Amino acid sequence: MIGRMQGEFLGRFYEFTLKISGSKYTTSNLFLKEVHSLYHLINKWETEVEKDLDLSIMASKMKMKYEKYWGDVDKMNKLLYIATVMDLRYKLDFVDFALKKVYPEGGKGARMAGDVKKATFDLFAHYVQL
Repeated sequence: MIGRMQGEFLGRFYEFTLKISGSKYTTSNLFLKEVHSLYHLINKWETEVEKDLDLSIMASKMKMKYEKYWGDVDKMNKLLYIATVMDLRYKLDFVDFALKKVYPEGGKGARMAGDVKKATFDLFAHYVQL
């Protein structure tokens, strides 16, 4: 039987899946916010061993899947981050913040944030030339 915390965790994961995999509306601008939120949710619940061992184990397994699909910033398409920059709610500061939080090891997040900023400015310069 699923406990209250496990049900809440799975519910949040289900909502995340619906937002990211929507096909009838644009989701690329939501990508980074949702991945960032999921990352923190999994890490929080992975450390809940004292409160719910089953939840902690489930979160650890989900973290392995998360790492498989979202764990390597170098494999991510920069256009997903640029879409976040274009969303009026987030901009470059959020992209910089989120990338550094989710990918702190070896400065990978900071490097990607710089690459996204440069690509965004290059894209704008190209637009101006047109």
